[in-house]
Amino acid sequence: MDAEAVTVRLTTMKCDPALLGTYDTSGLEEVPYHIAWAREICRVAMLHDAPDSMVVTIHSALPRPLKRHSGNPKTWHELLTNVEGVPMTTLVDDVNDWKAINELRHNNDATVAALQRNATLENSVASLQHSMQSLQLNRSPAPSALPVNRFPFSGNQPIPAGRGIPQSARAPSMNPATLTQPPALPILPAPDAVARLTALRTNILVHHPDSEPGHIAYKTQITEWTQKNPNATPDETKPYPLTPGTAPVGSRECHRCGITGHHGYACSSIAPVPPLETRWRRVAGEIHRDASPRRPPNPRPTDVRFMDTQWTGQPVYVAYQAPPSWSTEAGGYIEEWQQGNE
Repeated sequence: MDAEAVTVRLTTMKCDPALLGTYDTSGLEEVPYHIAWAREICRVAMLHDAPDSMVVTIHSALPRPLKRHSGNPKTWHELLTNVEGVPMTTLVDDVNDWKAINELRHNNDATVAALQRNATLENSVASLQHSMQSLQLNRSPAPSALPVNRFPFSGNQPIPAGRGIPQSARAPSMNPATLTQPPALPILPAPDAVARLTALRTNILVHHPDSEPGHIAYKTQITEWTQKNPNATPDETKPYPLTPGTAPVGSRECHRCGITGHHGYACSSIAPVPPLETRWRRVAGEIHRDASPRRPPNPRPTDVRFMDTQWTGQPVYVAYQAPPSWSTEAGGYIEEWQQGNE
């Protein structure tokens, strides 16, 4: 082992202050810890011919109780002799005193740190209080508010002329012409509704014109549909033939006669379409409606004014305009989708 490695090893073989006053039981007999430490470090030093100049460094690093009673050795032999000559009882007493002093010093340091923190906190509180006082001094006093009886009349007594509620205290009139609302986003149709509309447009039969060849072709369609779909009801996969000369499906037509311009409840036609065609027009109308984007229920502005001509104990409000009727089942405003065909 070279000199540098020996120096490093001896330097790391420090005497543990926590074990002073105890016995080392690793050998065949109990030996005081400080004596066992001195024997081991001197053995390593003499084995590797460590210079005696290191003794001063090793001795200066000893715990205070052991250093106090071990003199000033100059060689490894003197270090071993002096440490072995330290009585165990004397060392134990000094170690206990040394630990008590260290504990007292630690407590004093903790107390000083706590006092410093409290002083800093008190200074911060005092600074904050001073700032708040300055703010209150700079603030102008608020004027004393006198209680105002805005409603001095009760019951059904009329308000005398010139003693009504001031115009400035009344609720402002809400003019629908001056109120603006953001445009409502349309409600997109469900994917299945779009799929049904696509199937309807794919499977729909040819709508023949109101002519003799058209009626002949229409009768052929009726025969073929009846043979192909016995006891079935028409839908987007089995569209029913349309009477020549009538309106196409989904055109907001009357489901009873197939003509636009009126609703089913007001139909007075003496030549209605076949019942299966009425059924098909109703189904097709529902498909077109479900697959079309619709506007959501958007309440319209309501003009509300306060009537102060007579006080009855409660404010009287008059609504000049009611919101339109919205139908969740119909999916829109009733006046928009109601056809009278259902």
